[in-house]
Amino acid sequence: MEDNDLKLKDDRHIHTIKSLNQLCEDALERWGFDPQMDMVIEEMSELTKSILKYRRKPSSDRATDIAKEIADVEIMMIQLKIAMFHRYENFYELVEMEKKFKTSRQIGRASCR
Repeated sequence: MEDNDLKLKDDRHIHTIKSLNQLCEDALERWGFDPQMDMVIEEMSELTKSILKYRRKPSSDRATDIAKEIADVEIMMIQLKIAMFHRYENFYELVEMEKKFKTSRQIGRASCR
């Protein structure tokens, strides 16, 4: 493992961002673009559902459900970015540019209060 690889640690495994990206690449290759895009939508809807349940009746179990769904969505976001990069070479740069724009806009809105 290279020194600049970010380590993700749980009780059983140590992964690097590179290996997570490879897992996402493998999933896209195995199941294909459209089915994985459907999974992105499904995971986002499960997160939405968990948030609504928590808002209705907060509990530590429901907070844990949100954490699980966030993890699923974050993994699927990696797959989505990889899939879109395969179709549009400058996709990563576009995402970063939009994040900077939206962050800057939000800072501007917050300072107007």
